[in-house]
Amino acid sequence: MDISLDKWLPLHALASSGDFSLMTALLKHNVDINAVDKGGLTALHKAIICKKQAITNCLLRESANPFICDHDGASLMHYAVRTVSSHTIKMLLLYNVDINIQDKDGWTPLHLAVQARRTDLVRLLLIKGADKTIKNQDGLTPLDLCLYSGRNTRTYELIKLLKQLPRLPQHR
Repeated sequence: MDISLDKWLPLHALASSGDFSLMTALLKHNVDINAVDKGGLTALHKAIICKKQAITNCLLRESANPFICDHDGASLMHYAVRTVSSHTIKMLLLYNVDINIQDKDGWTPLHLAVQARRTDLVRLLLIKGADKTIKNQDGLTPLDLCLYSGRNTRTYELIKLLKQLPRLPQHR
């Protein structure tokens, strides 16, 4: 079996498995907490993907870079939305991660939440200041995505949220 160290770094494996004690022991040995694997992912990405909240919190406390993006430009906020983790979204906001960051295709975390039809995440993102007017590379806003998703109760709920929740002023 050929295991590439570029693909499976020890810290990444421990973050994925949720082995808190071994991971903290490894961090004491000057391991690069922001090392990137072949896929452009860090241990923090792996912890978020595998829903290891304690590991995510630990890595952030130990100065893991919360602003890093993968090769497709997806931020940790994108991954938090993909894994439906409102706790991680809130945690990343405490570290001033941009809630409106766009990946290489122009998708924001709000676009992803709408596509996944997650009214809970859409509500959270809007309340926390997500900009519902940002267009992806196809020229679509999150509301436009709703209009393509068919007529049903969930679509109407999403449209209602996008229309009613005000856009909070951006602090720059």
